Amino acid sequence: NSAEIKTICANSTSSEIIAMKAEREYTKIKQLRFIESQITRTFNGLISGIIPSGLFIQLDDILVDGFINRDWLEDDYYKFNDKSHSFTGRKYKKKLQIGQKIKVIIRSISIPKRRLDLTIAG
Repeated sequence: NSAEIKTICANSTSSEIIAMKAEREYTKIKQLRFIESQITRTFNGLISGIIPSGLFIQLDDILVDGFINRDWLEDDYYKFNDKSHSFTGRKYKKKLQIGQKIKVIIRSISIPKRRLDLTIAG
């Protein structure tokens, strides 16, 4: 009967989504635990996203995402440009944009929250 098949398909899809989310969580936990052992290291990364409150960075070697809050950018006051999705320093005019390579260090790690906070190196 087609109603039973639809129910089975919906349940199967739901189970697959739950399994996929669990796998991603497990991977993130393993990545963060590895990074904890590398806490003093400088990492190469790529700006993978920008929002008004900060930058998303994907670390090159580990392919894990971290975040740099705009308030942690201490070398200048950065203004968010909504049109270009970038930050530009008010005084030194340094521009931070998606796709840009960047060197970062770890600010903090929270495995329970699955959170990696970064800051720009140097």
